Amino acid sequence: MPERVREAPAPRPSVSAAIAGRLDERSAFHSTTRPPDRQSIASAADLAARIGSGRFDAVRAIYDIRRVPASRLCMNAAGWTTTSQIMGVPRDAVENQILCFIRDRYTGQEAIVNSLRALRTNRAEQNRTQVASEARRAACRWCAEWDVQESGMWSDEWDQARSDDGRIGTRPNWARQSPISGLAFGDHRMHDLDGLTESEFVGLFTTGERYLATARRLRGRARFCAIFINGGPRSGSSVEHAHAQIVARDDRHFAYPEMVATRCPPDYWQRTRLAHDQAGLTILQGDSEGWVSLAPVKERDITALSPDVAEGARVMYRIWRGLVARGTRNFSLTAILSPGYFSATDCPERFLRWPRVVWRFVDRGDPDVKHADIGSMELFGSSVVASDPYATARLLRDERRSFGSAERSVSANPGRRRA
Repeated sequence: MPERVREAPAPRPSVSAAIAGRLDERSAFHSTTRPPDRQSIASAADLAARIGSGRFDAVRAIYDIRRVPASRLCMNAAGWTTTSQIMGVPRDAVENQILCFIRDRYTGQEAIVNSLRALRTNRAEQNRTQVASEARRAACRWCAEWDVQESGMWSDEWDQARSDDGRIGTRPNWARQSPISGLAFGDHRMHDLDGLTESEFVGLFTTGERYLATARRLRGRARFCAIFINGGPRSGSSVEHAHAQIVARDDRHFAYPEMVATRCPPDYWQRTRLAHDQAGLTILQGDSEGWVSLAPVKERDITALSPDVAEGARVMYRIWRGLVARGTRNFSLTAILSPGYFSATDCPERFLRWPRVVWRFVDRGDPDVKHADIGSMELFGSSVVASDPYATARLLRDERRSFGSAERSVSANPGRRRA
């Protein structure tokens, strides 16, 4: 578990100066109007490096602030040539990234700060506006340069994972989101998220699962894991090629699962399933259990529990396609793995009753409707939604019946499946 950093020297000038030079105008801590003793705090990383100082007693009383090294990003010459054009910082700053974890000790709210992500996202957005929508697929580097058959351009300290058919591979995430931070993506036939078949969709998650299992051979304590997809025009991603993101850490779970595990009864998920069953909002699919949330975060909010990643991904694919058929365009889907998923002996007591995989799906609203976006009430008050949970449950049940009929038809006529 990473220890809280006491008074420590500032990051190496060659790395911090390069990043600060491009980001200081956006830094939340930088201001020429601050008192002299605080002008040196130009970033969250600077604060974390000096948090042991007596002048930050009030900060430490509220926030746990740590600097945590991410796993090393390995690149060959070709990989660095491409990366440097996007990042524009020294190679060492990209290969050896330091994350800043800031957690409110009372509310559990946590932020993971990595300034490199702003560099990558800004350049990607510039590139996106220069390419016409109909030409984006043809211009996609993930379809061309980053084909899954390539090797060595970007890699982790451990071997990369591949799907059984070789069409889906993994890579480290350039701008780390956690100590272990990777991507799972397919070949050019899997560019469009909306065009993925069920097997391709499931493959993104199961290949992500393999990535985590491989990483744990080298970093065995990394047992707090999640795999997620953001989809739609406001997808929270700088890359349009369909992909799943993979994160893991060894100190504690991410903020949401930690909140549930520490503040709720040990059998919270089982009780919640029973409550939604009594309320008539459960959706049963195979060995998984799912329900439409009675108190949704946003428009359409689905929770599912599954015995493994593959089974859950199959269920969530059908739920997602059913919602897309009824208007869903922007969504976030996360598979939260129990810390005991890979090894029961790794599971902390607070997670002993945690299902093997908890799935959370939220429709973030129509991007073309102003009132549909997440706003102040959702962030700081209570969610205000237009979609009645029972209406969502009805449409999913209708879609499940039609999906099952279509699936039986396709099984009888295999030539209808996409090659």
